[in-house]
Amino acid sequence: MNLEALPNEILLVLFSCFNGFDLLQAFYNLNSRFNQLLYENVYDYQFRFSSISKIKFDWICRQHLPSLDSRVTYLELSEVQTSPGQNQLFFSYFPSINHFIRLQTLKVSSIESSEMFITIVNALPYLSHLTYLQLDVSPSLKNNEIDFNIVLNNIWNLPQLLFCHLHMYNFVYNENNDINYSFTKQSTSIRHLELTGFCRKYSDIDVFFNQTPNLKHCNISVYNFQQEDYAPSFSLPKLSELRLQIFATAGLTTLFSFLKRLSNLRRLNIKLNSHIIDGHQWEDFIRKYLPKLTNFVFHMDNKFNLHGNMPLSLDQLFMSFRTPFWIDEHKWYVRCIKQGHHIEVYTLSSIVSNYRCYIPDVWFSTDSQDSLENYRNSVGLIDCDRFFTRTLPSTLCLSNVDILITKLPLSDQFQSIIPHLNQLSYLRLLLDDETSLFDVQTLLDCTPKLYTFVIEQKKPLSLNRLLFTYSNPSIHTFRLEKYQYEFHNEECLQLAQSPLGQQCHFLNINVKFRQDIVILVEHMPNLQGLHAHVQESQDNNELIQWLQYQLPKTCYVAPPIQHLNDSIRIWIQ
Repeated sequence: MNLEALPNEILLVLFSCFNGFDLLQAFYNLNSRFNQLLYENVYDYQFRFSSISKIKFDWICRQHLPSLDSRVTYLELSEVQTSPGQNQLFFSYFPSINHFIRLQTLKVSSIESSEMFITIVNALPYLSHLTYLQLDVSPSLKNNEIDFNIVLNNIWNLPQLLFCHLHMYNFVYNENNDINYSFTKQSTSIRHLELTGFCRKYSDIDVFFNQTPNLKHCNISVYNFQQEDYAPSFSLPKLSELRLQIFATAGLTTLFSFLKRLSNLRRLNIKLNSHIIDGHQWEDFIRKYLPKLTNFVFHMDNKFNLHGNMPLSLDQLFMSFRTPFWIDEHKWYVRCIKQGHHIEVYTLSSIVSNYRCYIPDVWFSTDSQDSLENYRNSVGLIDCDRFFTRTLPSTLCLSNVDILITKLPLSDQFQSIIPHLNQLSYLRLLLDDETSLFDVQTLLDCTPKLYTFVIEQKKPLSLNRLLFTYSNPSIHTFRLEKYQYEFHNEECLQLAQSPLGQQCHFLNINVKFRQDIVILVEHMPNLQGLHAHVQESQDNNELIQWLQYQLPKTCYVAPPIQHLNDSIRIWIQ
């Protein structure tokens, strides 16, 4: 079929099936008619920059977006290790996003500076069509420079906003970060709310709930430690689904006081750290206060001292979840496991993957179809230093290990317990004086799906040039930032020309001189992202300017950030 013979109406339907980049790449400049359609008749461009190359990103931002900004309905900036500095580069092209007036979805991850965050928030009054907003703030942002009440007023004032996801990953770790929330705008449009890092106490949640009266779905975390005088003040009759994570030592009375106000809940997903509530307590509470609950997912864990401070024995705890309420009425099946002084109780429906690095001393399940073998088959993480220090059953077999942290040589039990590494995607190798580097390649040969390879040393050792011979065709990410060695000159060239250097897409490394960065970039053909810590003392601004001048113009050098060891970050291609 000749596309040019199709009427405009059909072509526009066809165009709507493409994301913005693919649409422009496929049809722009084929002929003047297509160009006119693309620039005058398409009103719903969607740009997802999560996996785009640097060259394509520049092409879109320089050549097309300045003319199409008012036609973009979906914009997603996602700064990952292979696209470092993407957000900063985007806002260098567009210092303001006020002109994206038809934007319906805005997602920005890894917001690294208060200036960038404020730029986004100040543009919100112009983005009145927004229905979905997601802002993820990285640990490097200094939140003491932000007036969060202004931020929240701007967001809650968006007239069509339905989905609001706000993640402040550094906020909760500073005990001086309490905010006196006083934002005044009430949103009657928001139906889905997800908050991380904003609520240090239950009363903070009250503020958000009172300002969002039509909320139906909520995912929220509480980080406070004591609030025994808490008395809920909200009313949310439409809230039907709640995901709640509690990283707090506040008593269970506070939790139950909070949940009592949510009598219309149909779905509850709760994670409790440092608390375990037995089945009888849950049953009694749900019957009295959550009568409409149809889906209940929980994960609870706690550590108990040597003398035992559990209110119930392990057997009693397990039996409390075997009543008709759990087994017959709701079919909410529960696992109870104990390892040392650590106890976990969770619903089977809460299991996605098992990254517990242990085999339990005690294991119970209320599901007759469940078994210890199922648990073992789900084990995805093995830290050999911790795992092989205790006696393990001779019949133990783990066949789905996804993450492995180990020294060499491997434990004598390793081969019998982990018969293959066919599912392994992440390998962290801890080197010391006794490591035989010849064994490394043998291990790599057993990992057909390995994606990330990390080598660490606790103390500086001389460089073993066997490192330049290792190969594995599936490795995408090579991390040497904790290798305790500064590569320089000829060593950088050898690494770049090695099998791993020729294939990897992301490298994190320590180098001695800034010229070493240029060597790596010039000789690693598939490299997309580079993090490099330079040993020689120098001003970072001067280093960035020097690198921007020395490297190809297609590279972007992003400023270092503290939580990444002040490494220079380069987006290469």
